[in-house]
Amino acid sequence: DYAEALKAFHDLLRLKPDFGDYSSFPKIALLLAEQGFYDAALEELLEYDRRASPEGQRLSTMYRARVAEAMGKYKVASVGYLTTAQMFGSLGQTEAAGEALLSLANVVVLSGEKNLAGTLSIVKEQKLLGDELPATAWLQAVMQDNAGAERSLRQYGAVRPWLSPARMSLLKAMAFGYGALARKDNAAARAVLAGAPDECYPWLEYARG
Repeated sequence: DYAEALKAFHDLLRLKPDFGDYSSFPKIALLLAEQGFYDAALEELLEYDRRASPEGQRLSTMYRARVAEAMGKYKVASVGYLTTAQMFGSLGQTEAAGEALLSLANVVVLSGEKNLAGTLSIVKEQKLLGDELPATAWLQAVMQDNAGAERSLRQYGAVRPWLSPARMSLLKAMAFGYGALARKDNAAARAVLAGAPDECYPWLEYARG
């Protein structure tokens, strides 16, 4: 319900505009972009840039990449996600960098990008204490390198023993679900996704659809 969501964030702006380091502005921007109001979305991001702290402004590239993705500008989005990952990696924030790489993998997979090998090579170059491995596994599985994807996920789990089985199951569903779909093996995809946690991540709903 876009109208209700926008009303909530606009109410929050009136009550406390600096809440979450002015995070209402990018949230409004993303809601507008989802509806196709791209110029208005970019105006909200400009306002965010004017107000947010230097730390908050580091997220601006990620938000702009999401708006570009909504606009269908997948190459622009990919550059934005990679730039974000490299920025967080240079600051030692490897988990945030890994999330940006997952967004990169997501956009190249869902947009039908042909040069998956090139993206995989770039992802592998990011040394993020293992936080680059989920995106690596996803791309490997889509490229039908299931053994490589399994190896990447095992390495990821080995250095993060605190991760729950549900989290690892979700990562496997992401990698092997899309890997099967890339091969047009819907039966295998259904089997993988049936074992995934009952979550509502957009990429998971897309794969199930």
